[in-house]
Amino acid sequence: MVELKRSNFEISADELIKRILRRISSEVSSDAFLFILEKYRDVFKEVDPRDGLSRTGREIKLTSNDFLRKTSENIIEEKNVILSSRHGEQEERVKLIHLSYNNEPLGLLLLSAGSEVKDSLKAWIKELELALYYSLKRSAEEEGYRRLKLVSRLTSVLETETHSEELIYKSLEIAREMLRVRWIFFLEKVETKFRLRAAIGEGTNPLRGIEIMISEEQLDLLSQERLFVSARKSVISSLIFREEISVGSFVAIPLTVEKTLVGLIIAADREEIEGEFRAYKHLDKEDLKMLDDISRRMAVAISKIKLTSKLELEVRKLRQLGKKHEELISEQKEQLFKLSVLHKITDAMKRSLDRERVVRILLVGATDTSGLKFDRATFFKVDTVRSLLVSETRVTSARKNSEHDKSIYSDLSRYLQDASLEPYDAQDDRQLGSIPYPGNLILERVVLRKKMVHVTPEMLRLRVDELALMNRIIGTNEYLIAPVAGEEDVLGVLVVDNNDSGKKISSADMEILGLLADSTGVALELTENYKRILQMAESLEK
Repeated sequence: MVELKRSNFEISADELIKRILRRISSEVSSDAFLFILEKYRDVFKEVDPRDGLSRTGREIKLTSNDFLRKTSENIIEEKNVILSSRHGEQEERVKLIHLSYNNEPLGLLLLSAGSEVKDSLKAWIKELELALYYSLKRSAEEEGYRRLKLVSRLTSVLETETHSEELIYKSLEIAREMLRVRWIFFLEKVETKFRLRAAIGEGTNPLRGIEIMISEEQLDLLSQERLFVSARKSVISSLIFREEISVGSFVAIPLTVEKTLVGLIIAADREEIEGEFRAYKHLDKEDLKMLDDISRRMAVAISKIKLTSKLELEVRKLRQLGKKHEELISEQKEQLFKLSVLHKITDAMKRSLDRERVVRILLVGATDTSGLKFDRATFFKVDTVRSLLVSETRVTSARKNSEHDKSIYSDLSRYLQDASLEPYDAQDDRQLGSIPYPGNLILERVVLRKKMVHVTPEMLRLRVDELALMNRIIGTNEYLIAPVAGEEDVLGVLVVDNNDSGKKISSADMEILGLLADSTGVALELTENYKRILQMAESLEK
């Protein structure tokens, strides 16, 4: 006893137990064999104190020795026990001592049958029980503290990571450290297969392949076994791992997100850590519970990421919807403004009975910043005798300002009437050319069928021959051609474009321009009628 009390507390647990066992062996006439209880497997496994308490391969199964379930504290009894080893099972007569602390079973101490026992042995048995208990407890506490620090890291990952793939990978890295396993995998469920998505470990990968078929019945079997299989080869282990690679133990846990099985997390082969005192070297139910907790927390975090992604998508949709509403409101305001402008341009044309002034009002109204705001407007007169479209004039939004300050006009109609009296700019008053329309399907559609045509880059590519002359005059790849028609015939053609600003021509622009062209046709017809009336009056006067 004195020797133990002088022992250095800094010595390792296995060294302390080895010294106590050596002392016990000196108290009896034979060697003492120590078996540690693995309570999750109902088996006592022999450990070798001379080799760091490594397992010898011998074990005493409770299923074969049911009488051992009833502990007999501090009683040395001689019994027949069935010992299992690699060579099979063998019955031996031994002296048996139950090791426990506070009614918690720890293991067995076996002595040869018939060996002599000194009275002082019981005191050393107490020391052995105390050393075993505190070694196991200290190891568990150290392991708990180590895992607690890793839980903090895991929490940080689960709370900050925004991508499911990265979250799974980083969580598995931490889980591998927690469990101290050689390998950890994530197999994603893809239809009826489980496909490898993450593999973290060292050495040769023990999995059967990239894809593993696991039937519903086999998944049920995993569930029945609490998703835990240890040490020995089994149907499940053979299903997952290659036969030629030895896997000591493994844990398989489902990853279920929002009640849907996403995949399996598999941790395999616990590593032996130098200086760690653990009664057994395989994964146990505590490891199972820990990995199950990690899986549940991962599922919550993944669900949160998905929910956040959905919310962000909905927010983007709402923003896009809000933007569309704003654009729609803006378009409607613009359309109302252009309708008001259309009314004033029409009013200005009705007040003029001169053809050139009407055309001038049309072109200025179409391009002015207070008007319809097109970049350019070109007017072609229809020459029915020669079947030509003859360009008369073009007005651009960048033309010289009117000699009258526009700001003094409260009414656009009055401004257009005055602007129509001004002389044309040299740039505006020029002949741009003429275009024959017979046989040209596009121009015939405008002149003969009184239909508006929206020329686009795609149309230019497909109808390059028919639009060659018009495109040479207009000089841009998008424009509107609108017929200016009276009650019977087309009197002219109006072409507008946004060559300078590059602004797209909308369907609203087409509608407004169509109304403007119709109003212009009526106005031009009135000027023709007025001209004829004047001629008739002059004839009558003569």
